[in-house]
Amino acid sequence: MNGIQERFLMRTGCFLAVGLSLLLLFRAEAFGAAATEKALNTALTQVIDHVTEKKDKGEEKLEKLFAYCVKNFQYASVPAQFMAAYLKKSLPADWDRSYALAMIQGKRGSCYHDAAAFAHLASKATGYPVVIALGKSTLYNPKGSFHAWVLIRLKGKWYIYDPNGDRIKGKGKGKYMRLSLTSALAKGTYQKEMLVTVK
Repeated sequence: MNGIQERFLMRTGCFLAVGLSLLLLFRAEAFGAAATEKALNTALTQVIDHVTEKKDKGEEKLEKLFAYCVKNFQYASVPAQFMAAYLKKSLPADWDRSYALAMIQGKRGSCYHDAAAFAHLASKATGYPVVIALGKSTLYNPKGSFHAWVLIRLKGKWYIYDPNGDRIKGKGKGKYMRLSLTSALAKGTYQKEMLVTVK
């Protein structure tokens, strides 16, 4: 075997190794996404079955699930890598699914976890159009701070559901549940920058 043949085989081997690594990485990511999806569906079903009854109408389910989230979840600070990605407008695909699962399983997370968990519960339980809103709010700082909440379309109108805001600022009394977008409180409190549709 001459030098040219050896170099050709070495390069071919490198290309094959890189290709195989990429294929394995892609399969690992796909498997991870599928595992998260399956775990999330299981977790959502368990909470919905535990909290609601089959006879409940859509808005009754929303009220019960909202109360569950307010009562059972606790706040934790926002992960730095999430905020860095958010500020660059480059959030990972399906971040809301992994955050929803983390909140339901661990019962602790940021307002983004809170919004993701309630949004997915609401969507699965009712089939209503549900969107996660990311932006700024004056709930905790008069000058505004980064926040996430949920928008749900009911009878042709969009309403705010903010379990994190209700737990901390509303003291769990439902003040930030089914809040009309046209209300003075909503207009003075929430400023959306990005919307994530829950599917």
